[in-house]
Amino acid sequence: MSDLRMGRVFDYWAVLEQPDFAPFAWRMRVSSIAGALPAPLLWLVGVIRTWRQAFPAPPISRFEPLTDVPCPARQGVVLSRRKITAASVLVTSTSGFDTTLRPTLRRMRGASLYVGARAAQRGTVARFAPFGEGLRWNPFTEAWTPDRLRRDVLQSLAQRWFPPEDQDSRLLASHLCQAFVALVGVVDDILREAKAGLPPTPGDVYRFAEVLDRAEPRPVLDAMASLPMLSPATREGLQSWRSLDEAALGQVCSGLIRILRVFGDTTVDAATRGNDFAHIDLTTTPMWFEVPKGSEQAIAPLLDAFLARWRHRTRDLDDAWFVIDTVDAYSRLPTLLDGGMRCLATVRRLSRLRRRYGRDMPHVWKRFPCVVLPRDSHFNEDDENALSDYHRAYRPRDYRYTPVRANDFAHVHDGDQLVLTPSNTIPVRCRVPKTPPPLIATSSGSHQGEAMAFPQPLAAVLASLVATADMPPPSAIAVEPLVVREDRRGNPLPVPLVMSTFGPHRFRFPQNLYDNGQSGQDRPGEATTLSVQWPSLEPLPMGVDYHDTTETFISRITIDVSYIDKLTDVQYRHLLSRHIRPPDPSDPVQASDPDRNLGLRIKSTPAYGLIPYLADFDKLKVYYQRIHDSAYPAADPRGNQDWYLHFDGDGNPKTVIKCDSRFLPDGSRIVGGKLVDAIDEDGRSICDHHFLIPEYKIAVWMTYSRTVLFDWRRIEDHVRSVMKTSQIR
Repeated sequence: MSDLRMGRVFDYWAVLEQPDFAPFAWRMRVSSIAGALPAPLLWLVGVIRTWRQAFPAPPISRFEPLTDVPCPARQGVVLSRRKITAASVLVTSTSGFDTTLRPTLRRMRGASLYVGARAAQRGTVARFAPFGEGLRWNPFTEAWTPDRLRRDVLQSLAQRWFPPEDQDSRLLASHLCQAFVALVGVVDDILREAKAGLPPTPGDVYRFAEVLDRAEPRPVLDAMASLPMLSPATREGLQSWRSLDEAALGQVCSGLIRILRVFGDTTVDAATRGNDFAHIDLTTTPMWFEVPKGSEQAIAPLLDAFLARWRHRTRDLDDAWFVIDTVDAYSRLPTLLDGGMRCLATVRRLSRLRRRYGRDMPHVWKRFPCVVLPRDSHFNEDDENALSDYHRAYRPRDYRYTPVRANDFAHVHDGDQLVLTPSNTIPVRCRVPKTPPPLIATSSGSHQGEAMAFPQPLAAVLASLVATADMPPPSAIAVEPLVVREDRRGNPLPVPLVMSTFGPHRFRFPQNLYDNGQSGQDRPGEATTLSVQWPSLEPLPMGVDYHDTTETFISRITIDVSYIDKLTDVQYRHLLSRHIRPPDPSDPVQASDPDRNLGLRIKSTPAYGLIPYLADFDKLKVYYQRIHDSAYPAADPRGNQDWYLHFDGDGNPKTVIKCDSRFLPDGSRIVGGKLVDAIDEDGRSICDHHFLIPEYKIAVWMTYSRTVLFDWRRIEDHVRSVMKTSQIR
């Protein structure tokens, strides 16, 4: 080691030039270099590493609008670890809020409105569930006062519910808004005349709009305009509506029912009859607007009205947040475009959101300056075009630039996400924040979700409008056929015609029109029983029994047709009088029976084109006490029917309808144009309907639910038409 010095290296290298070492000198040079090179390389690596540790380079952050905070609980939206933003955020997600936004929602306090199928707030929330149990809210209460109806507020609501879809539909949208305000005014005027002290509800307006949509609208509008209790403003609105031509009138009626149809649902109708939020402080209470999956588009008008009210009440708060899950599943929400509130939203597909809002998409991007794209986002060329709109909204000059493309997600690792902000043209890649466990929220109150009673003053007016309208049957049978006869190629076979005879008259009815198992006439030459379904007034398909479902059972109308051959023509014409008088009028006991004598009944106000003769229970009690020494049976409404009569020009009864007492529940209700069972009511009330068809000398006896009594004329006319068209001449 004492001889090792720098000169030895040069001596060693010079020896290699001697002739004796020439054959293997190259191998000695290679081994020498290989042995000496690692040491300086290791030294250089150590120097560079020490330099980087001593003088680290600042990380290149593209989060210029974001701020580092030690506890971002109420200061903004957590985008990544210790990175937040105070701007509104839109997240593409297939799993709702179970990704980027959950840490923010878990720490959220104060005023907030969450819209979705599941709760995202912690603790107690005020829950509004139109399709379930929750607090009630009527959107018309904002426009109603005990003294008047604020039509300016109602007009603002109409503009949100009936916006123009494009430039060409502005005139139609204006007619829709005017008709809507007029229809609400009609309902309000009727309730004020009756001193009900109640605001109109969307369910009430839907019932009137349904009559206009199903019937010929002009006669109904004329009858509506002739109501004496209407205010001048309402009459003016109806007059503008009536001045439209037939085509525009039909478009307006269809447009009204398209938006209002959701309020025909019994649960939604019950949820919008009341105002439980009047006593809730929206500035401090978290709100939850529950929307089941699949109901987003139908409930969008009600949601937009609720959102506008919440935004108005929280307009002075700086920390109020509107949170909506799967915003692209809803129809257009005009309030979302108005601005003035901070939003958190998830979207499944940006392209679908673009189709929803069309030309207004730049306004949507202005509402959401921050866009988050997790790795599992569904992304294709259409979504790229949507992000191009985002870039153009903030940088109009960069017209063709697309900040994110579908193949960019191949470079995003699991647990990472891309973030877009207006200050950057390149997306930022960052880690998804750690998601805490899901939240469990509790509701602060609920209602049972059952349908409330339709106000009696409105029911009376509506019945009179129905009576004046020519109500056409629905376009489809209420029940889908369970069994259909088909040929070998799968084509439906025509229903065979089966002959029936009534005295000298012969008829051919479709086999499925017969009630006795669809087999044919019960008693040839004398009588038979037919059966149809309400509201279609069509028979069930071949092979389907009305006992198969509750809906077909309660919608059944039995039609008993009998040939009257033992009476003279004069006796036949007075046959219906037997139903409204005792069997032996000369008997003093029978003549004093208030249940059997028309003159001893209470004659009421005409309804549905009929004159009601109601059972007088006070007289019945006296009669039973005198005849039977007990008044108890008279107090039971189950044994005493109410009569509804229609007379001809000579004062003879032309139609006799006897229904279960008015004190008994209907047992069914009309929902969406169909008859459904009222499971909350005991029993079902029915009507017996009697009339004559003199040209065939037959008597018809029908039975059906009392709920459809208002439709008696259409049912009777349908039977006459069937007999006429089925006759063999």
